[in-house]
Amino acid sequence: MAIDGHVEENETGDVELSSILKETPKNWGVEIVLAQGPSYCGKKLVINDGGKSSLHFHKSTDETLYVQDGQVVIDVYPEGYDNGRGRRVRYVLNTGNSLRIPPNIPHQFLAITKSEVLEFATQHSKDDIYRLENGT
Repeated sequence: MAIDGHVEENETGDVELSSILKETPKNWGVEIVLAQGPSYCGKKLVINDGGKSSLHFHKSTDETLYVQDGQVVIDVYPEGYDNGRGRRVRYVLNTGNSLRIPPNIPHQFLAITKSEVLEFATQHSKDDIYRLENGT
């Protein structure tokens, strides 16, 4: 088993050691998948100053966002977006704050300053993102 690289499994077949799994540039910054298993995913989102995600929701994914550094505004629509007529709830998260977003809740983030956000989710699937508006 190597310590400095990606190892699929060890001698017992049940432990994995890995480095960054995937890094994806986004309009708002970069998304880095740090860990992914059959029922969970951990990401680091590096968001540019003023970067804004798409307004989207997930049918299956339950996620928690933790601001490791910076300040991020997260808008959620608890009763649905309804083409902009839904009730918006705005959260301002500073370093050390977190917010859980259950499935089917439309949400969008905007970085007030360059920010690093850790995302802990039940899964990661490009098929479970439903965009309502584009980000920047």
